[in-house]
Amino acid sequence: MKRTILFFILITVLQNANAQSELSLHFMDRVWQVGNTNPAMMSQHKVVFAFPGVYSNFSHSPFSLNDFIVEENGQTILKVNDVIGELEENNILNLNLNAESFHFGMRFKKFQVGIHHAAKLNSYVNYPDVLFKTLWDGNAQYIGQAVNL
Repeated sequence: MKRTILFFILITVLQNANAQSELSLHFMDRVWQVGNTNPAMMSQHKVVFAFPGVYSNFSHSPFSLNDFIVEENGQTILKVNDVIGELEENNILNLNLNAESFHFGMRFKKFQVGIHHAAKLNSYVNYPDVLFKTLWDGNAQYIGQAVNL
C-alpha cells in the first residue's frame, strides 16, 4: 500500500522539466517536428534526422512537491500526512510522456515525406480524495459506509 505512494512520489520527483510542446511547437516552421502538431506546415530543411528524445509533462491539481518535501536540519523530509489534508474532493492527475526513438524526413519541391517512431502516453485521471486516504490510512474509517473509489 505504501509502496504505491512511494512509487507515485518517485515518479513526481524524477520529473525535472515541464515544457509545453503542444503549445509552442505548432508554429515553429524551422523545425521538422512541426508536422507532429500541424501537418500543413512544411519544414524548410531538405533532409532531417532527429536524435532520440524524451518529453514529459506532469500536473496535479491540489498540491505540488513543495507542499510535502521540506528541508529540516539539513535533511529532506517527506510530509505525506500534510498532503492528505490538502486533497480536494475531486483531484486531477495529468501525465504525458513522449519517447521518440527515430525520426527521418525528406522534403521535395511541393511535398515532404517522413518516417518516425515514438511511444506516447497521455493520461488524465480524476480521482476522489477518499482513494488516497484509503491507500494511506486504510479502510477502517469507512467501515459501514458506501465509498466511491
